Order: sequence, then C-alpha cells, then structure tokens
Amino acid sequence: MIAGGLIPVVLAALAAAGVSWLAYARLEEPVPGRAGPALLRGLAAFLFLAGWWLPPVSGVGSSTRPTVALLIDRSLSMSLPVAVGGMSRADSATLVAREIEPQFTVWFGNSAQLAPRDDAAADRREADAAASRLLPALEIAREAGADSAILISDGELDDREAARAAARRLGLAVREIRTAGQTPRLAIRGVDAPEAAEAGDTIRLVVEVGATGAAMTVDSASLSVTAPDGTRTIVRFEVPAPDRTHRVAVGVVAEEGTGDAWRAYDVGLEADADPLAADVRRRVWVEIVPTAAGAVVVAFDPDWEPHYLLPVLARSAAGGARAWLRVGSDRWIRSGTESILTGDDARVRRDAAGARLLVVQGTPGQGPAWLEAVATRHPRVLWLGRGPGRVPGSDLRIGEVQPGEWYPGGDAPPSPIAGYLDGLDHPGLPPVGRLFGLDGHEWSPLELRRNRAGAGRPPIGADRSPGRRRVVVGAEGLWRWASRGGDARQAYRSLFAGLAGWLLEAPEGRPVELAQSRWSVGDSIRWRVADGVTDLRIALEDAAGEVVWADTFAAPDTTIVAPPVPPGSARFAAEGVVAGEAFRSGRPFQVEGPELELGARPVGPALDGVATAAGAPPSGGGRAMWPFVVAALTLCVEWFWRRRIGLR
Repeated sequence: MIAGGLIPVVLAALAAAGVSWLAYARLEEPVPGRAGPALLRGLAAFLFLAGWWLPPVSGVGSSTRPTVALLIDRSLSMSLPVAVGGMSRADSATLVAREIEPQFTVWFGNSAQLAPRDDAAADRREADAAASRLLPALEIAREAGADSAILISDGELDDREAARAAARRLGLAVREIRTAGQTPRLAIRGVDAPEAAEAGDTIRLVVEVGATGAAMTVDSASLSVTAPDGTRTIVRFEVPAPDRTHRVAVGVVAEEGTGDAWRAYDVGLEADADPLAADVRRRVWVEIVPTAAGAVVVAFDPDWEPHYLLPVLARSAAGGARAWLRVGSDRWIRSGTESILTGDDARVRRDAAGARLLVVQGTPGQGPAWLEAVATRHPRVLWLGRGPGRVPGSDLRIGEVQPGEWYPGGDAPPSPIAGYLDGLDHPGLPPVGRLFGLDGHEWSPLELRRNRAGAGRPPIGADRSPGRRRVVVGAEGLWRWASRGGDARQAYRSLFAGLAGWLLEAPEGRPVELAQSRWSVGDSIRWRVADGVTDLRIALEDAAGEVVWADTFAAPDTTIVAPPVPPGSARFAAEGVVAGEAFRSGRPFQVEGPELELGARPVGPALDGVATAAGAPPSGGGRAMWPFVVAALTLCVEWFWRRRIGLR
C-alpha cells in the first residue's frame, strides 16, 4: 500500500498526463513517433509530483507497517506494587503487553535478551534483575530489524539519557508506557562513614535521603542504624521536597569487640519513610581500633629524659602522653597521668601496642623481648639510645661513644623539621652527656661539634620505609637543655616537638588497598598496589567465607583487577613483601545486590517522541529518493528520443 494515501498520487498522475498532452499535442510539431517521448514526459512529471508520497524502494510491493519491538523491564523494582496495596508493576506490564502485537519482545535488566516466540512468554520471566539498563535492549531491537519500540517500565531507568541518545543514533522511535504510580517515597542515596574510629568514640554517619514521586503528607520520617550487636539508633529527619535530597547525621558509639576489627553498620529507612519497600538497607564497614594514648614512653633504662620529654609529647600528640619506667624485672611505674600507678609487662605491652607514638629508652637489644617485638611492628617509634645496637624495625644503628664534649653549633642541615630549630646554635646550650655514632639514617636535624669546633656529627637520625617512621636519638643528656630554662628549654621543646610532628604525620597508605569500599553486583573488583610490592597473593572470599578467586603476582602492576563476586559482604586477604619485609592486610567490603532496586530512584522525562534522526529505518518511514532519480533519467531518455524523431 502506498505510504501517505492514494489521493495525492492520483492527482499527480492526472497532472502529469495533462502536462504531457499539452506539450506534445498542442505545442510540438505533429511528427510521427512522438507518442513515446510524450509518455516519458508524463512519467517524469508524475514521479516529480508524486515522489513525496511514494514509498521507499524496500517497501514497493510489500507491507509498510513499522516493525515494532516490545521492550519489557525485568528489574527487581518491577516486583513492587504499582501503588500501596495494588498489583505488582510486572503484572501491570503483562496486562499492557497483551494489548500490543509486536513483531518480537526484548527483556532487559542488567543485560537484554530476545524473548522466546511462544504464547505468554512475558508471563514466565521473573522481575529479578539488579539494574534497569535500556541501552542493550535498544541495540538488540535495532539489530533484529525494528524501526520503533514500545517500552514498558516503571520509569526508574539507570541509563535514561544514554538510551535517549542511542535511540536517536540507531533511528528508533520509542514510546514509553509506565506502570508505576506517583507514590510519595524516600530512598537512601548514599552513606558517608569514616574508614576508622577508636573504640568508645562516636561514629558520625551522614545519610543522604532523596524524595521521589508526589509530595509526602508528613513533615518528618525516621531512619535507623543497626550496630553489630543489634542495637538500633533511630532518628527523625525533615522530609525533603520531591526530587530533592536531605543529609541526615547519625551518631553511634563504636563498641570494641573481639576478633575482627571491622564492624558492619546497617542503615535503613523505617516504614513511615517508604511505604513500598521499608526494609532496604545499606551496609557500611568501619575499622574499630583500640583506644590509643597519643604517646607512650617505655623506659627500661630510664634517666631524667622522660621527665622533661613528657610535657612536650603531651602537647604534640592527640591523646596526651604517659611514661612507664621499669623498676624491676616485671614491675613498672606509670607517670604522666593524674595518679602514679604500677603495672606488669602485660599492661605495659598493651599500652605500647596501642600508642600512636611509641618512645623507647634504653640500649637496643637489651630490653624485654616483647618490647623489641612491639617496636619492630609499630609504625611510629622514637628511640632514646643508651648504648650501641640496631633500632628494631629499621636500618638505624647506634655506634660507639664518641670521646669529648659535644655542643650544638653551626647551621642546621636541611631536614623536614628545619623550621623548628631556630636557636639551637645558642651559646648558652650545655653539652650533651654522651654522644654515640649513628649509621643508616636518611636525615638529621642538627649537628654537634666537639668543643664547639671541628666537623659536626649528628646526634639524631631519622629514617622511613613504607608504613613506618623511625627516629633514633644517639645522644644522652639532652634533658640538660630543658633543665636550664629560658632559651635552652625552648630549644629542647622545639626539637622534640618537631620530631614528634614528623613521626605523627599522616601515615602512608597500606601496601594493597581496595580502589573503593562499595561495589555493585557485576563489577570487577580492583586494588591499588604501592610501589615496591613483590610476591603478592590476593584471595577473595564471598559472604559464606568461600574463596571465589585467588591469584599470585611476582611483580604486580599498580592496579589489579579480579572478576565480580556475588552480592553481599565479601572480604579480601593480601600478603606479600614490601621493602624487604612481609606484610598481611585485608578487609571486608560490600557488594550491592539487586535489593537496591527496591529503593525509590529518580524518574526522568519520558522517552516519548524520540525521533528516528540517524538514517532511515529498515521498513516504512523516511523519505523515498528513487522517484526523483528515475524522473531525471526519464527526462534524459526523452531528450535523446526527441532528437531521433527530429524534434528540438
């Protein structure tokens, strides 16, 4: 059937016949054989006049009915009711689909597929996909020959604008039919949580809540945070206007538990906030670390240094400072707090392991074995040397005593704490008690000179490696500066404040870290790997604790990618070598499953009216060009024929 109707074509044929008769019966000479050119003139005129209504060449002799694809959303949100107490959106989509006669049907969710060509195929496909991505469905429909599509969805598409652009590019006219009502709903858009918190502190969670649908009839609603022990914290918040968001702050106490230091907190809306899906929850993981003193001094061979050093450390380290002085084989006295207490090795070991900054006084290798082990693992150590030996956990070494009296003098060498050291060349500073040689340090903040002359020697050395910082003081009796008062005491305070500040700077990242803490189902898991990591092994465990992927890398790249893992609470464990030392790390993380589809999501403008802007569809639609081409060729043949019969 001719696209556009028969009447314009008939009128064009009559007009073309009139043009041909006028030209050859009234205006041209009556020579023999002019009937042929007259027919060609009429045909050309007909094609020029009727070309706007004639079908494309692919439609000649065939039906010009558009090829229609039915696109049905099968994401999990389609299992929700159309309205409170109503049928499901999927059932509503099935009823609508039965009134349509498409050439084929495409189901879509995370991906897309052609539905089987049998009766009631749409009825047997569950709405359980974790996403609503329309773009793959449009591409499949176009490849199958469709020039138009009818979309049945709840409107909560993940790629609406990308699909709109793709429809134009593919030349698909799309009509959208929505099965969801305008129910007022709230949804959690995101949760900001700290990576770590100390036991006993208040964890501040910031929850972003968004509104969709019609305006709610209430001014406030509730959300809750469930702690690992089952304790629920419920807060009220002001309901945002439709299509707006509101940030809600919730404080929960970080309870110290046993075993894993990572704790899961589940955030969700209560029934008064979302009448359709009140039990959608988001899980965040927070690392709970033991309460730490800012600085802990463990002096197994003490002198007057801890007495003068504690006030400096108390001002430099958040959490204050305390000192444990050994007075027996397993007896310690604690100072630097409101009361003087006694303790045993186990008590001191707990304090030392939990300190932000560990200060040890004594000769390396001559202290308790447990203290050497703690100092080896601790990331921030200041060692006050009392004799030769290697500082645990570093390449720093204290050498033999240097003879003579050693005074500060000369310009301070370049160092990260050079700005703290004005006044260290003051002539009123007394000599140190003893000076030891130092080896293996990266930098030193000052130099001492024997009898204020000659070459300088460093009394302090500093070094760092990935995740660790060490400072060793190879001079006894620096406390003499603080005992003088005035400028000498200020110089002492400035020196150790600078050292403590450098040691307590933000620590380097872990050798292996997740690229992000939250993933969606189907995402590949990625890690960032620090420089210098070798012999790395990473294992992924699912929510049931089963290893779902593991691999070993002798020399890993800076980014490692693993295949997706099932939704839920997953975990990774990594072990390897960095800077010559073995390490272990790992943490749990969350893989979001299809349940987030049940939360309210933004609904954008409908796809109705998307034009076929990129090329002609395979059948029907589009402007036919062949009539004008044939008309031009017909005029050329007519001109040649006219010359053959003697017409000009």
